[in-house]
Amino acid sequence: MNWIIPEFLYHAFAYAAVFGVSWYAYSNKSLKFFSNKGWAEKMGSHFLVMGIGILVWGLLPFFIWGSEFSGETLAGKNPLENTQWILVTSLVILASLVGYSQSKKLQKIDTLFFSPPIPMIVMLFFIFRIGFLAAYEYWFRGIFLHDLLLVFSSPIAIGINVFLYALIHYFAGPKEAWSSIAFGVILCLLVIYTDAVWPAILIHLSLSLSFEFGFFQKAYKRLYFR
Repeated sequence: MNWIIPEFLYHAFAYAAVFGVSWYAYSNKSLKFFSNKGWAEKMGSHFLVMGIGILVWGLLPFFIWGSEFSGETLAGKNPLENTQWILVTSLVILASLVGYSQSKKLQKIDTLFFSPPIPMIVMLFFIFRIGFLAAYEYWFRGIFLHDLLLVFSSPIAIGINVFLYALIHYFAGPKEAWSSIAFGVILCLLVIYTDAVWPAILIHLSLSLSFEFGFFQKAYKRLYFR
């Protein structure tokens, strides 16, 4: 079992690094690019969170664990069966609908979202966001969950994974932390069922990007086409 200790030391470092910069961005009221309180006050703090996440959850693990293991983790060893494709497709559609519907619940866009970031910053946000969420799932539901399953039973491994996942969402508010528990369990079970991480990445992207696209559609329409 000694062979796995260095890996868990890295997991502890990777989690602590993102948790730390998330706390820093939260203290600067910049954890989210936008929220029902308006734009992030310091865009640099927000991009710092995503940049550190991409580095320690995506790029470094890829080089540490190697391209062969990373490729198998992301793509799986075998193609999905028909029932798995149906499940993944259904969850992608559901996540997109939920994310888009949640974007319509943001209030006070007229007063809180004047002076939006320039289009280049918005475009950069989406590029960083996609990379961050892909790295998020690659590490959380890929490498970290894989190592947990080597040591613990599936329920305990999933429990640890989801607890830490919910804990890092606490900065966004208790409501989001609680809702992330169910989402985290679903993604863990899906990765175990499909033996691949890309379905979790696709579903997470569908949920988040549909919410963000829905917001920008609503915000810019009200700001420029009133």
